[in-house]
Amino acid sequence: MDSWKEIAAYLKRDARTVRRWEEQQGLPVHRHQHKSRAAIFAYKSELDAWWDNGCKHLEAPQQALAARNRRRRFFWPAAATAIVLVLGAGIYARKWLRDRSALTHVQSIAVLPLANLSQDTGQDYLADGLTEALTTDLGKLSVLRVISRTSTAQYKSTKKSIPEIARELKVDAIVEGAVLRSGNRVRITA
Repeated sequence: MDSWKEIAAYLKRDARTVRRWEEQQGLPVHRHQHKSRAAIFAYKSELDAWWDNGCKHLEAPQQALAARNRRRRFFWPAAATAIVLVLGAGIYARKWLRDRSALTHVQSIAVLPLANLSQDTGQDYLADGLTEALTTDLGKLSVLRVISRTSTAQYKSTKKSIPEIARELKVDAIVEGAVLRSGNRVRITA
């Protein structure tokens, strides 16, 4: 074999891979120097011996091609999924911003009594105190009318829906939540 193409075809690789193997893996290729260029050649028996003596760890051509095809097959679905996710996130963000702008029109609010999620009914005072504190802090906002705690106390254990309670109290928004005390830790969700 007297060209890179012939050697590559014999090893079922491309010429760049064969040249790299010569440099990095010691592929037995010989050069014959001419005036301006060197001619290369290789013997099949030397190539076979080189392959059999420890170069089998290099991928077989079908495996290399299959790995390349797997990467290509994975790329386009992954790219399409990424595009769909970005578009979905954009649509969601747009809807969220639109809904958020609707929240700026809230002029009145009611804080429902926070539920005590602790097993201990002796912790009800904590939930009531936090409800009062939240109501007081919201009442400090001059742009917001806040319904008093005494008006919302009747809804402590109610089965009524939030829209129904909002209609009865004549408010634009409702705050509901829960308190859970465990040891020295308190978790509040609202």
